[in-house]
Amino acid sequence: VRVRLGKIQALIRERMNSLGPELARAPYPVLTCPGCGQSAYVLGEGEPGRCRYCLHHPFGEAAADEYVSSVLRVSSYEVATDGGVWPVHDCVECGANAFVAGVLPVDGVGDDTIDACFACGHSCTDRDIDHCNRCGVLTPRPDDGLAVCEQCTAARMVD
Repeated sequence: VRVRLGKIQALIRERMNSLGPELARAPYPVLTCPGCGQSAYVLGEGEPGRCRYCLHHPFGEAAADEYVSSVLRVSSYEVATDGGVWPVHDCVECGANAFVAGVLPVDGVGDDTIDACFACGHSCTDRDIDHCNRCGVLTPRPDDGLAVCEQCTAARMVD
């Protein structure tokens, strides 16, 4: 049904027009839905996102993988065989392996991208995160000094 909904142009126009005000007021980034391809997938705070058009709502890691494959058009097979970087990381907020680098908000201006977690809805820009100077995992970027994750900081205090 979801595939057929994406092909009926009059229905798409009408449904997207009716969703326009809700999407414009969305407090979180609006993305292209990996299920139907419409610009109506809204991330939530503390919970997975949901497409307001088709109601598609995969959870966490599955949602992140589906977004990367369907919307960003990055193949896990090609990354594994030809090299490259799979853009899914552990979230800096909830720790789930559902934090996608290079997400493209549909309401953004120009080539702005964000990093977003498909498990908890946390989103930020590349300016807000960095790789830990000791182990390389993503961590919030400090105001000054080197980025060091909580685990490395705790291990350093024990040393």
